Amino acid sequence: MYNIIDKFSKTLLFSGKSTNQIESLTSNSNYIINNFKKNEVIFSPNKVCDKVGIILSGSVIIKKILVSGESLIIGEKVENDLIGISSIFSNVKYYPFSITSKENTDILIIYKNDLNNLLYKDTELMFNFVKALSCDNNVLNNKIDILSQASIKNKIIHYLLCEYDKNNSLTINLPFSKKIWAEYLHVQTPSLSRSLRDIEEEGLIKNKNRTFYILNIDRLRKVLY
Repeated sequence: MYNIIDKFSKTLLFSGKSTNQIESLTSNSNYIINNFKKNEVIFSPNKVCDKVGIILSGSVIIKKILVSGESLIIGEKVENDLIGISSIFSNVKYYPFSITSKENTDILIIYKNDLNNLLYKDTELMFNFVKALSCDNNVLNNKIDILSQASIKNKIIHYLLCEYDKNNSLTINLPFSKKIWAEYLHVQTPSLSRSLRDIEEEGLIKNKNRTFYILNIDRLRKVLY
């Protein structure tokens, strides 16, 4: 059983709000909690965009289904993250992405009207929501940057540099398998492995399982810039 007010307090949407304030703001809000087994679809382009979710436990994968039928991984979200917010107040009728559970996952569902009422009540919540949208937009821009790289080597290095800039650490822990990483970079897994070996042989990184150690950040940057 979840303490929902405590869960709300850990989300970006309710950042800066006290427990009492959250309780007051959400007292008339309706929500449901759904459990999704691994690989279950939560939101998809076939579903009307009329609700958003908060991850109470577990994690999800966000994918774009291309016209060719291929799926392109946009990213993943974890506990306390908001999902399904990118088009909730737009003129787009359906979700732009497919969101599936990466593992057994509990999602708190808030319908559009209830979310609208929450944001109308408090300008700080409105600001937090816009901030969450901006964070999602940054993820999309980063994805475009990766796909625009001229080679697999550059895609790998761009990803590692983004993780370095985000965490200010020369140690990068890959949050998914190399097979999923290859899908995220939109490359074949054998090609990814070959390029990784090439980057290692150049003395730029060291790789052990899902952990990467950047050995020379300046030389790594010079590959791209």
